[in-house]
Amino acid sequence: MIDASPWHADLSGVEQSRLSASSSDSLPPTADVVVIGGGLVGLFTAWELVQKGVGDVILLEAGTLCGGASGKNTGGLFAGQASFMFPSTFRDLLLASRECYASLNLRPAFARARIGFKRNGSLNTEGPWPDSRADWAHSETKRGNTLQVVEGEDLRTFEPELGEVITGGLYCPDDATVHPLRTALAVRDALQRQGGRIFTHTPVEGLGTTASGSHSINTARGVLSAGHVVVTTGWEASTLAEKAGCAIPITAVKGQAVGTAPLPLKLRTNLLGEQMVRQLPGGEVIAGGTLEFTNPDLTPTGVGANEVITAACRAYPVLKPLDFVNTWVGLRPHTPDEMPVIDKLPGQDTLWIAAGHFTKGLLLAPLTGQLIAEWIVEGRPSRDLSLLAAGRFHN
Repeated sequence: MIDASPWHADLSGVEQSRLSASSSDSLPPTADVVVIGGGLVGLFTAWELVQKGVGDVILLEAGTLCGGASGKNTGGLFAGQASFMFPSTFRDLLLASRECYASLNLRPAFARARIGFKRNGSLNTEGPWPDSRADWAHSETKRGNTLQVVEGEDLRTFEPELGEVITGGLYCPDDATVHPLRTALAVRDALQRQGGRIFTHTPVEGLGTTASGSHSINTARGVLSAGHVVVTTGWEASTLAEKAGCAIPITAVKGQAVGTAPLPLKLRTNLLGEQMVRQLPGGEVIAGGTLEFTNPDLTPTGVGANEVITAACRAYPVLKPLDFVNTWVGLRPHTPDEMPVIDKLPGQDTLWIAAGHFTKGLLLAPLTGQLIAEWIVEGRPSRDLSLLAAGRFHN
């Protein structure tokens, strides 16, 4: 199988080069805010800051933009299917962030960038739910998250290709999908148009605080001083946080996905079952992903691919194992409660962390950026983020 995600394969050489290009060759000595990490969370954070008039915003990325989990996901914005085991305030954040994408899609620049936002819904056939499917659908719909029970013959009408092993589920018509890398390119371009600067291939080797309270950032390009720093480096954020004196339990969880060549079948919605299965606009079917709590490793395995393929073919018997021709691996940033850290680091007034989004990074990226920017510029975020505090794991 080819080791490649469909998102990178869909970009032209010129578009891929834009993910790798820096704004200039020379790193300036100072900045008002430095965002460390060029995934979608970092990109949205930097862009929200320049939109709020922060004078000099610089984004540092060790490799290429979205070279990690942001470019290795399956493009789902499935906020409506969040587990009941999450607090309702967190599930509200997910719904709000999904609607951030809907708003972005109305902007001419993002529409021209073809970010691929589409409300094609999601069908959850696995649960778990706290009550019967009908009771959970009623309570969620009442609070503004529309869910519909689909069972029996209605299920076959709804999605004719589903296997007999699936007998029912909950459909969320408001859930959506997006092209993560085209979204990243659109945010990158908007950030630079408004004066933000990006430095790729610029790993951060050290982070310290000076006597004056500013931050000294030691990079491969030189030393940079900043008034505020935001760390958005996914599972690697724990390393920088530890250097700043705060231990945050963020670890990498390996997720493997697979994809087919374009197929003539037409799937109506996105299936959330044993594995996620969805069809891309070009006809390719993708499925994923595994949850492997191993050492950080980006090597695809036959075992991982077979796990996903077997589940996908069980859900859709029309699929055959030989249909799957490519596979790819991403490393999800995991915390013990599977919710991100969005907070100032303890004991710090100008050092922030936004990491640990696990399977919700793509979904939460725009709202995360908005809230961090509000906090820095206005002194407080517009939503209560106490449940995502950096110190919650030490209580």
